[in-house]
Amino acid sequence: MKNKKAIHFILVTLIIFGVLSFSLIEIFNQVQNGYFPRATTIILFLFATFTLYILYFGRNKR
Repeated sequence: MKNKKAIHFILVTLIIFGVLSFSLIEIFNQVQNGYFPRATTIILFLFATFTLYILYFGRNKR
């Protein structure tokens, strides 16, 4: 059971890092072109950031 939780944690972390990198690239491209980033991209970035924060710092460490 612990092994399954560890694999799930790693997979979720990889997916969140993918979403975070995608949104950062999109925000950077929009700013480079002189446009304000779309709201959905900003929401994706915030969602990924908060999810990573909860995964790593919101857990009770006993």
